[in-house]
Amino acid sequence: GYYVIRMGKNAAASLNINSPKFIDYANSEYRSDFMDFFITSKCSFNFGTANGFFAIPIIFNKVIVNIMVPIGAGSQSNKNQTTFFPDHYSNIKKRNLTIEEIASEKLAFALHENEYKVKSVTLKLDKNLLKELAGEVIDIIEKKNNENSDLQKKFWENYLKCLKKYYPIEIWSQYQREINS
Repeated sequence: GYYVIRMGKNAAASLNINSPKFIDYANSEYRSDFMDFFITSKCSFNFGTANGFFAIPIIFNKVIVNIMVPIGAGSQSNKNQTTFFPDHYSNIKKRNLTIEEIASEKLAFALHENEYKVKSVTLKLDKNLLKELAGEVIDIIEKKNNENSDLQKKFWENYLKCLKKYYPIEIWSQYQREINS
């Protein structure tokens, strides 16, 4: 029963999704800054990346699913935010890396494709997993499922422990300077 509205500005190409519940607003003649705010104020939740638009759903206290790369930039700054990391598939080990392995390979703050290529790692987003995640978010919104806060707490504790183990605080500061330049 939900509509999917593709947001964005200056999208390179239209998406040809044959569904009456899909709107490619990013390529619509009706796209405007005002409409970006209006649509976001009325939406149930937002899937996206931590770009400039990310702040708009926060303003309206919307549920946010944030797809985060690099993983070192992950945060839980909003109680309505879920951070999702793409799989880091090792072409050498033939499996997805754990957070500890990503950190130990010095990929937690990797911003450039070449940094992953050198380590023979491919970033992957599983469409079925994204659909499943959307379903879980809808269940939470419709109060059909309670979030497992203990599991979330354990994840974020492990996440911070791994990053602190492999990265001195200076790397975190350097990363912030690089993304802000």
